[in-house]
Amino acid sequence: MFNRGFGKKSLVRYGADEQGEKGSVKHGVFSLNRQEFMCIDSPVEHDFTFTPSFSMFLTCDTEAEINRFYQELARGREVLMPLGDYGFSQKFGWIVDQFGVSWQIDLSSSRSKTLEKAFFFFAEKWGPYFHRF
Repeated sequence: MFNRGFGKKSLVRYGADEQGEKGSVKHGVFSLNRQEFMCIDSPVEHDFTFTPSFSMFLTCDTEAEINRFYQELARGREVLMPLGDYGFSQKFGWIVDQFGVSWQIDLSSSRSKTLEKAFFFFAEKWGPYFHRF
């Protein structure tokens, strides 16, 4: 997935004389929709893992883009919410990827409309107070 779905910038692997298993990923940098991310692995065993309470939120500009990312991330993984219209978004999905990372994927036009409605309500109710500051 790192090579297929994202813009890979760099990938560093553990060497023969390092703590991690030789050839396994030490850290990597990738870009996704003009946002840069760095992932770091640890050879130390930990008593914790990822939970869906933390999600990467990806806003897609087109139907083709959201479909491509969703298919790539959902391939054989846990789907918390399949792509669909949930009222707050015309096209939204929530997936846990092969590494246990939670991804929420949204189509930007539907998110913008939801935010636009929220801002109109905010301005109508609190606008005079808010503008005093």
